[in-house]
Amino acid sequence: MNQPFKNSTYLVACLLGALSLNAHSSACEYGEVTVIPTISNTLDSLSGLGSIPLGSGGLSSDVIQIVQVTSPYLLPGGDAPISLVGGGSSGLLGGDSAFAVLPPSLTSSEACNNIGSLAATSTALSGSVRSVNTMVNGAHSRPLSRQVDIGEKTMWLAGDWGENRHHGRDDSIGMAEIGVGYNYGWAQINLSYGKTWTNQSFQLSSYADSDGDYLMLESIVPLSFYKGAFLTIGSYGHWGEVDMRRGYIGQTIILPATVVETLTASTSNADTRTWGLRARLDIEDAYSYGNTSFSPYIDASYTETKVDGYTEDGGLGPMTFDSRREEVSELRVGLNSMTPIHNSGLSWIGNIEGVYRFEGKASAVTGGVVGIYEFDLDGQQYDDAWLKAGIGIEGQLADGKASLMLNGTTEGEAMSTWIAASYQFEF
Repeated sequence: MNQPFKNSTYLVACLLGALSLNAHSSACEYGEVTVIPTISNTLDSLSGLGSIPLGSGGLSSDVIQIVQVTSPYLLPGGDAPISLVGGGSSGLLGGDSAFAVLPPSLTSSEACNNIGSLAATSTALSGSVRSVNTMVNGAHSRPLSRQVDIGEKTMWLAGDWGENRHHGRDDSIGMAEIGVGYNYGWAQINLSYGKTWTNQSFQLSSYADSDGDYLMLESIVPLSFYKGAFLTIGSYGHWGEVDMRRGYIGQTIILPATVVETLTASTSNADTRTWGLRARLDIEDAYSYGNTSFSPYIDASYTETKVDGYTEDGGLGPMTFDSRREEVSELRVGLNSMTPIHNSGLSWIGNIEGVYRFEGKASAVTGGVVGIYEFDLDGQQYDDAWLKAGIGIEGQLADGKASLMLNGTTEGEAMSTWIAASYQFEF
């Protein structure tokens, strides 16, 4: 499984106020946590680890232990906070490791889930990028299917719905679009408006729901130097919003010796803005085999998404996230096919393509725990290459043309499976 982040400076244990394990080292996909067993004396036992301003109040020795975290989230040599929610004690420890004074009741699985909840919720902002990817490479993956004769006008309704199960994700993604076009002869100009939505689920009842609106302007230009060659140039903008819930297991110490453990959550909302460009070369009916025609193509796109900063509300450990910018550049090489079904007015349609993403990871995630700590997380690691394939049916329906296609990908940052449907008519 891919690690959402690596080489990052962040101590999730202290930030959540809830990362303590049994007296041993435990590794999960996000890092390793080492626990020093419950101390038998007072906090004076920590004197060799650094200066600890305790403030007022004391802690009973039978409800605390020292947690040492060695993780990709921790920058060695940095200061790390001690935060006991409800315990009245906080401070800093300097040195090569970070230590937190925490109640000794969370299991290693719960601790790993807490870290994973933070990491997964941060990656949720990539949902807006996936929504735009669905729009460009879903509903607009076969631009020549929108072509009409010179001087003709066209209108269409289109939609995509699917899911993403790559790398253990649990996402559903969809879009709906209405578009119009006119063929001027030298080019057909198309204008589309649509809505997108993405629902992502994570561990500990965390989720991220994003939705947005988009506009896309597209021109399909016939190229005179080669029969059947068409250049498609498109630009698009997407404006959206992400609602997030980050669940984690928190603990409150009620002095002198009571620990209350609860599944808590912090919520947030952020605005997103996306723009992009796309260029594509199709060679329509370049060759045939039997009654099947084949149309190769090459497609390049660039997308930039900006996410506003936001601060979480509620829970025991709300955090503030800075604004960030995401860039995605992809190259696609593929082949479309069409096979008429005898005496039916319908055709089988197929597609296979290879995709290469030039960026190896998402942008860094920065921010902090309100009033306590700052962090800088490396972005989610991307798959850089994958395959996509689709099969469907297209043909006349009433006064228009309908198509239905089932698609799938081997891995990567697109949906794992989805259905694309459209209905188009001329007027």
